[in-house]
Parts: sequence; structure tokens; C-alpha cells
Amino acid sequence: MSIKFIGTTMPVSWRWGQEENKIINNITNQIDKRWPSKENLFINLTWFGPAFDNQNGNWTTVLNLIESKEFFDHVFFLASVDPAFISPVEQKFLENNLNCTKCFWLGNFQTDYEFNFFAIVLKDLFKPYTDDQILMKSAKHLFLNYNRKPRAHRVAFVEKLIESELFNQGVVTLGRDDSLTFSKRSTELYFSVGEQDENYADCNHCNGENNFGIPDDVLSLHNMKIWQNHFLNIIGATEFFPWDPVFVTESQWKPILGLRPFVINGNTNTYSWLEKHGFKTFNHYFPVDLEVNEEQTHNTLISVLKYLNALGQVKLEKMYQDMLPDLYYNRNRFYKFTTEQTYKLNNLFLEE
Repeated sequence: MSIKFIGTTMPVSWRWGQEENKIINNITNQIDKRWPSKENLFINLTWFGPAFDNQNGNWTTVLNLIESKEFFDHVFFLASVDPAFISPVEQKFLENNLNCTKCFWLGNFQTDYEFNFFAIVLKDLFKPYTDDQILMKSAKHLFLNYNRKPRAHRVAFVEKLIESELFNQGVVTLGRDDSLTFSKRSTELYFSVGEQDENYADCNHCNGENNFGIPDDVLSLHNMKIWQNHFLNIIGATEFFPWDPVFVTESQWKPILGLRPFVINGNTNTYSWLEKHGFKTFNHYFPVDLEVNEEQTHNTLISVLKYLNALGQVKLEKMYQDMLPDLYYNRNRFYKFTTEQTYKLNNLFLEE
């Protein structure tokens, strides 16, 4: 058997890097067991593509394989801890030009080999809470919108909140971007709830590196007094445009684990992805269609907040009670889903 591996992982000093490497080793062992006498190429898509070639050269390495016409029985592409940063056109180029019998797209692709990295790791690593700790005690805060990395769509939404005079009705964080990595501008908008990395040392994934001035607490619900007193969770998703992959991370799982209704500042195809996998969404509570294109997403979210704000705190607290059966259902569904995802990960090639 031969497995050629090309790719970069997150640093093993980071929690996500450790988990990513476990999954890569798991899949490598499955390939070895299933095709012990075949030539296999395994490409990890973390920080892979033309945009990252100056950092790691992995894209050029694959182009050289195409040029050399080296043959592989199977090529495996894995996107797990990050979305694939290659476009559908680039994906098709690789599939059509690598000299192989079959390509497999694993992890964060809507194929037979799809599995969700974050559901698998959160099942065992997420901070445990009692119901009393997470149930809403009041709707003092209309909404909660946590944003660590100031991606452009997150910055634009925070600006909308300020323009619409809704900003002070909720709690917002937004990291600073002095490197211009995400929003392409140095963000004067920087909002924090005043907590430091050390407050969440057991809940972060990258040891305080690259935190944009906001604790990287991927494994907790953050400040519990805020959590207990907010109604709607506005998810600041990683991906925004409808042509981006549906990339479901801890940001989407937190309101489900924390018993909150949610809306998404991100790829609106995520709603149907969640429903397809057995989760309930809360769009029917609002008098607007949330599954809109990228040009309408922010205005639609603002419309939802204006509607809820007009109801007042007492009606919101009653609405929360009405939602509780679905909120409990979603949390129970999450743990069933994680079992399903773990099984899929451990048995990727049974039908091959």
C-alpha cells in the first residue's frame, strides 16, 4: 500500500490541530485497511489553495503531480476543521486533471462522505451545564451576537445594528483586525464584554493566539449572566455567501446546546442543512423570510430584531416558553447527531 499525503494541519499546540490530526490518522488507517495494495493520494484542505501557496506550497505540489501524470487509484480530499478555500471550479479542475480512478470528497462536502468535525469534537469537549444554568431567566437582552474574527459580513452587520439603533438592545462583541485579514480595513469598531483569555483558558482552541482581542472560547457559552438573560442568538457564521460551503461550526451548535432560538448572519442555506439533518429552526416565529440571498440577509435580520423588540420583554419571555419543546428537542437531536457523525467518520468506506 502507498499513501501520499499532501497538506497542512492547524498547529498541534492548538486543540483543533490535535483533533484534526486524530481525524487524519483515523482516515489514513481506514484507507490502509480498505485498499492495502492501491496507490492513494490524501490531500488535506486546511489552508490549501492558490491563496495559501506562498505559505506552504501545497497547491504547487498538487499541480506538479498533475503535470507529471503520476497515477493514483484513489484521491481523497478532506475539509474538516476549516471550509475548503478552493472554489467549485478549482475543485472540478483537480478532480478532472489528477490522474486517478476515483476521487472522494470527505468531511465538509455534501457527499456520501460528509461528516461534521465540530459535532464530533464538541460532544466530549464542550463545557457541561445544568439546565438551570442555561435556561433563559429574562429577556433583558433582546439578542446576543458574538463575533471574534471581524469578517466583512460580521462588521457590516454590526454597522447595521448601530444604524438601526438596535445595538444597545443586545450584547455584541467584534474583534479588531489590525492585520486587515478579514474585513480589509482596520476596524475602528471593537466591542468586548471585558473578559480576557485567562477567563477561558480551559475552553479555547488556540492558546490565546490570534484572538483579535476576544477570548477564543469555542467550548463554552461565554459569560453566563449574559447567556441567561438573552433571548435570540444571532450566529456570526464563518461563511456568508450562498455559493460558499455550508460550514457548521461551534457557533451554530452553541445555541442548540444552550437552549436558544437562533438566526444566522451567514450562508442562509444553513437553515435547510440543519433541517435536513433533523434539527428545528425558528424562522416560522418571524414575519419575514430568512432564507434570502446575500444582498438581503442583513436587512432581513434587522427586520426580525425590530419585530421582536416591538413585542417587549414580557411577550418574548412567553415566546421562549412556547419554544422550549423545540429547544429541548434540538439539544437531544444534537447528541444523536454526534453519534451518527462519529459512526460515519469511523466507517467512511464500508460501501466501497
